[in-house]
Amino acid sequence: MAHYRTTVPSPAPSDVAYTYLADFTSILDWDPTVSAASLISGEPGQLGARYRVVVSLPLRSLPFEYEIVEAEPPAAPGAPGRVALRAETSDVVSYDVITFEPRADGGTDVTYDAELTGKGFRRIFDLGFGLTMQVIGARAKSGLAKAVGQLPAASR
Repeated sequence: MAHYRTTVPSPAPSDVAYTYLADFTSILDWDPTVSAASLISGEPGQLGARYRVVVSLPLRSLPFEYEIVEAEPPAAPGAPGRVALRAETSDVVSYDVITFEPRADGGTDVTYDAELTGKGFRRIFDLGFGLTMQVIGARAKSGLAKAVGQLPAASR
């Protein structure tokens, strides 16, 4: 299993950060490996919503169909939240969890936790997936930090 986890700050309250990131089409804004993202069914950010995401790597493009399998929007602007998405292809299973932890200053710490597991004989490539995921994750972290850093701050 390949794993990448990062936390970035946002000046926005948790409900604003959740609304933006739980609509998984936002991945197109901040992950440079994503060349397309669209909602294909359901309501953005809601349990059961499905998204088509195309990851473009140097040798090929990989389409994923993500489904929101957990959705816990913040109950109030200063409350925590969580959304989990899962995609499965014939080659891999991707499981991504985004958590939203409010800070005392009214902003939010956003944690993105992604796991990628090879299926069948591809499990032997998990170490390679892990190394690749660290490189891809570092590039996505920069974009994520910029995107959530530009969300509107909580009003005081």
